[in-house]
Amino acid sequence: MINEIIKNKISASKDIFLTVVEKTTPIINLLKAFLVWALAKIFKIKNRFFGSGALNTKQLIILGIIGAGLTSFIIMSLIQASQHTNTVTTPIDRTKLIKQEIKKVAPTWVKNSIVISRPVPGPKVAIIITGLGISSEDTKWAISNLPPVITMGFSSQLNQLKQNIQLARSAGHEVMISLPMEPIDYPDRDPGSGVLLTGVAPNSNLERVNSVIGQSFGAIGFINSMGSKFLTSKSDLNPVLKRLHAGGYLFLEHRATFRSVAKQVAQEIPLPYIDSNIFLDEDPDMVQENLKQLQDFAIRNGSAVAIATGNIETMKVILSWVTQAHASGITLVPISTIYKELYTGGTA
Repeated sequence: MINEIIKNKISASKDIFLTVVEKTTPIINLLKAFLVWALAKIFKIKNRFFGSGALNTKQLIILGIIGAGLTSFIIMSLIQASQHTNTVTTPIDRTKLIKQEIKKVAPTWVKNSIVISRPVPGPKVAIIITGLGISSEDTKWAISNLPPVITMGFSSQLNQLKQNIQLARSAGHEVMISLPMEPIDYPDRDPGSGVLLTGVAPNSNLERVNSVIGQSFGAIGFINSMGSKFLTSKSDLNPVLKRLHAGGYLFLEHRATFRSVAKQVAQEIPLPYIDSNIFLDEDPDMVQENLKQLQDFAIRNGSAVAIATGNIETMKVILSWVTQAHASGITLVPISTIYKELYTGGTA
């Protein structure tokens, strides 16, 4: 009877012990192994000195003392190890904490970008369609028919900017917003209401930028509309790009002049900056030829960025080119992927 009680107690204690061990660190697994060894030793001592038969009271007391000593040692070790694991962060825990902190402080362009799950081999091309939102027909066609990896660029001069951004993001597209900037022949050429001007008080331009940002939830960044004069004025451009940096955005320059100081200013801030390589439909009759140049540029340099207007005929040519480009080893990617691979090693 006594033997059965002892066996049941040992079995229950062993179950509890194994449950605790499984939930502790790998160090505790050593103690688990030690317990198995200790139990084996106790039964070996029992069989050697007391035979394989039933134990009398004296023999049970002796084995009980040995077992109690070993058990006390193991329990104290478990307590100390448990206290240690509560105060020391394991490498896995640190990794989780780092990832959580990165997610908290990630800039807006990272939070709103499309995540590519694996590195993209070979030459890459990013295309942004600008001026969307002005024509509802062209905008709906772009969002519904173009691959999600093509970035949607909306005019900031829209009453339904928020809704358009939401529609584009729901279809899987990254979104950028155009900022109208003063051209050299302003006002003969006018990029529209809210234009950023040279020679005005910085607060005047910042009020206009803040108004656009307030409507741009979900966008990864901004692209200039015109700006052949504004982009050459460091004193006027600097506060605007600093505001974009403070908001965590990217800036894509649609090259309006070779005298632009945007890249220099962006690097000094530092603001995430991308320069475009080809304007696909500056001449609507040259779209096909420009796509060929875009493809060749990407093959030579590893990546390329193209800008096109939201003209439905241009977009149809681009759509038919996508299959051909894929067959040539070109991968179409979101604009954020180009920035990540060029400037952050693909880790942002």
